Amino acid sequence: MSLIDLQHVNKRFELDDQKSQVVLKDIDLSIQSGEIFGIIGYSGAGKSTLIRCINGIEKPTKGLVKFDGNIVNHFDNPKLLALRRKIGVIFQQFNLMPSRTIFDNVALPIKYNHLNSKVVQSKVLAALKQVGLSDKAKEYPAALSGGQKQRVAIARALINDPKVILCDEATSALDPKTTKSILKLLKCLNREKGITLVVVTHEMDVVENLCDRVAVLDGGKIVEQGDVYSIFAKPQSKLTREFVNTTSKLSVSKSLLKAVALKPSQRLIKLTFIDGTTAEPEISIISRRFQVNASIILSDIKLIQSKLLGGLIIILSGEHQNVSDAIKYLNSHKKIEVEVFNNAQQIIS
Repeated sequence: MSLIDLQHVNKRFELDDQKSQVVLKDIDLSIQSGEIFGIIGYSGAGKSTLIRCINGIEKPTKGLVKFDGNIVNHFDNPKLLALRRKIGVIFQQFNLMPSRTIFDNVALPIKYNHLNSKVVQSKVLAALKQVGLSDKAKEYPAALSGGQKQRVAIARALINDPKVILCDEATSALDPKTTKSILKLLKCLNREKGITLVVVTHEMDVVENLCDRVAVLDGGKIVEQGDVYSIFAKPQSKLTREFVNTTSKLSVSKSLLKAVALKPSQRLIKLTFIDGTTAEPEISIISRRFQVNASIILSDIKLIQSKLLGGLIIILSGEHQNVSDAIKYLNSHKKIEVEVFNNAQQIIS
C-alpha cells in the first residue's frame, strides 16, 4: 500500500468578483513508504498547493488525499493535528525564530506535547546530533550560515519522529556547495531512518542527485512522472525536456546551430545512450555501413541511480539517402534515443 495517495485531486481558489483560479487539475499520485519523491515545476505550477493538500493545510475541491490508507479530507481538527505530527516540513527560507536559541527553535513542535524537560532535551539534542549541530544548541540563528540554518530546520522537522518530511524548495536559497551537503544529509536520513521525502523543487539537479521518482507539474497538471533515470533518458513532454536540458551539456541551442552552420547534406543529431550502451561501436558501424562521416561536436556521460546515461551531439555528412539510412538504423536501436535537428532548432525526426 502507498503511504500517500492523491486520487483525481482538484483545487480551486475563490477570488474576488466571483472569479476563481484552478491550481490543481486531476492529480493522480502514489508515493511509497521510504522513497524520495520529487515534484518539479516552475513557479505557479501548483507545487506548494499540492504538498499543502498532503498535510491537510488545504482541502482539495475534488478528489481524495490518503495518508497511510486514511482519507485526509475527512479528518477533523484533532486528527489533522495528529497527522501533522507525522509530517515534518522544511521551507526555503528556514522559518526560524530569531529571538530563540537553536535549542528552542528545534523544540518548538513539541512544546505543547506535555513532555517533561528531560525528554524534550534528549529529543532536541538527538535531532541536532543527526544534522551535525550538537555544538550549536545555545546559539541564535543570526550566528549561523544559511546551510546551518537549514540543518536546524531539518532537526526541527525530525523532532516528532515523522514518517514523511515535505521539502518545499529546501535548497533554493543555498549555494551549490551547501546544497550538495544538504542533499547528502537528506539522503542519509532517508536511507538510515526510512523517512519518506517529498521534494518540491524547480531545480533538476536536485531531482537528479536526490530523488527516486519524480512528477513534472505544469499549470496544475502532472504532464509526466516516472523513475528519475527514465525521465532523464526518455523525457516525453516538452517541459520535461526543458528541465533535463538544464543539467545537460548536450542542449541543442540556436547558438550551437549557428556555430556549426549545417550544409544541406548534413544533419545535426543528438544521441542518448541508455543503460550503459556505448557510442563507439554504433558510430563506427554507421560510418562503414552507410558511408557517412560522423563528426562529434559534444559528449557527456553521467551516473543516475547507479546507471550510466551518456550522449553525443554529432554532425552526419554524406549523400542524402545514406544519411537518412544511417538515421533510420540509429532509430531502430532500442537503447539509443535519437533527435535530428535542422537549422531552425526544430526536431525533424
